[in-house]
Amino acid sequence: MASCWRGNIEEGKSLSSKYVVICGSGLLPRLIVEELESRNVAVELLVLPGVRLEWLLDRSATEIGLGNFVRVLTERWNRGARHLVLAGAVKRPKYQTSNERQILGDAPVDLAAGDDEVLGALLAQIAAIGFDIQGAHQVLPELLVEASQLTSFVPSRDDRQDVERASQIVHQLGLVDVGQAAVVVQGLCVAVETATGTDDMLGRSIDSLPLVRPKQDGARGVLYKAPKPNQDLRVDLPTIGPETVRLAASAGLAGIAFEAGGVLLLERQTSVNLADRAGMFMWSRPAAS
Repeated sequence: MASCWRGNIEEGKSLSSKYVVICGSGLLPRLIVEELESRNVAVELLVLPGVRLEWLLDRSATEIGLGNFVRVLTERWNRGARHLVLAGAVKRPKYQTSNERQILGDAPVDLAAGDDEVLGALLAQIAAIGFDIQGAHQVLPELLVEASQLTSFVPSRDDRQDVERASQIVHQLGLVDVGQAAVVVQGLCVAVETATGTDDMLGRSIDSLPLVRPKQDGARGVLYKAPKPNQDLRVDLPTIGPETVRLAASAGLAGIAFEAGGVLLLERQTSVNLADRAGMFMWSRPAAS
């Protein structure tokens, strides 16, 4: 893996024990499950409330939520499951009262807190049951990209300056547990990722970008993604895929940059081909020292 990697993969980690995969939305859960099944690993499938995945229709899966996850996972542990992967996009649970927002399994935590705080509390309870919690990148390390220029299009000097500016912004966002991405055009921050996610941020950029470019014939703007400082890389790693590229192209951006070794790239060849056809660069950038 890239030398800038901030996490650790245990070399030679056994995949022989039964796995639990908690499935959020998107492509990633299917990739994880198919990889485990290709290695003849037994998999127990759990699905988050409201998630509908077509590939799960011919598989047995149990819904898991805030009210039952301790009990369900304890049952899986007692049946011999020892490893757990949480994969896919997760929507924040809805709550009606101040008491509801403080409940997470067997421990109180404010569900209105930042993602890292909520996920940290969740992982602590899962670890207390005894599970070895693994990140998606530990099952599919090839989803991480070493520092490289992925497309035939390369960032200009102005694009690189916008990427540097976006990197600084994303770092500060991460320090306050807000988001993992930003859009910058000609030095101006046009949008930052919040709890609504990258797709929503890019959707808002489509209309706003033409209005804020100081020079209409200047740099078109960039999307940058990176993990938060000190983030637990086993969950919530930033992810880029074909839909990210399509939305970035619709917003008229010059390209996408992301932290090497810290962002999952799904359907790599498809994503790269889409970027090339749109005249965009994709740059896996070394982590800031």
